[in-house]
Amino acid sequence: MIEFVPLGFLDDIIRQYHVGHIILATFGAAVLGSLVLSRKLMALNVGLFGVIFLLTPADVMGGGAELKLLGLALLVVGIVLYTTFND
Repeated sequence: MIEFVPLGFLDDIIRQYHVGHIILATFGAAVLGSLVLSRKLMALNVGLFGVIFLLTPADVMGGGAELKLLGLALLVVGIVLYTTFND
């Protein structure tokens, strides 16, 4: 049988995070996963997450302007990395 997990406990843990934290954690996992495959793929991941950070509304992300600036920086870095890698 499946044991009962108190939802209040999980809810208390999840409430501490917002969409910006989740996108940032996903970005870290995607970059680590794509480093093994190809550097151009990693550059595409960096640029894609830059676009995601830019397009996500600031009130949902919780960080405000900092995460928007991170998105702009990731977009520029992703484009520069993509053009310089020779895979």
